[in-house]
Amino acid sequence: MPQRWVVRRDLQGHPEHEPLRCYVDNAVIAEPGLRTVAQCIAELLRENEECIGEGDHRLVHRDGTLMAHIDVTREKPTS
Repeated sequence: MPQRWVVRRDLQGHPEHEPLRCYVDNAVIAEPGLRTVAQCIAELLRENEECIGEGDHRLVHRDGTLMAHIDVTREKPTS
């Protein structure tokens, strides 16, 4: 199962929570209880925010203002 880690970072690059373990949307076999990358990202968004982009580094905007970044990595982020 191709797993990924998803973490939301503030504008200074500091993590705002523990990384979430998930799997890529096209995984053939998924571990029960794990969410997709898209589901994990949706969980990290706050009211009226949207995630822009499809890559490993995505931007979070609210009403046209950059609020945070979401990183998707193969290895668990350490900080």
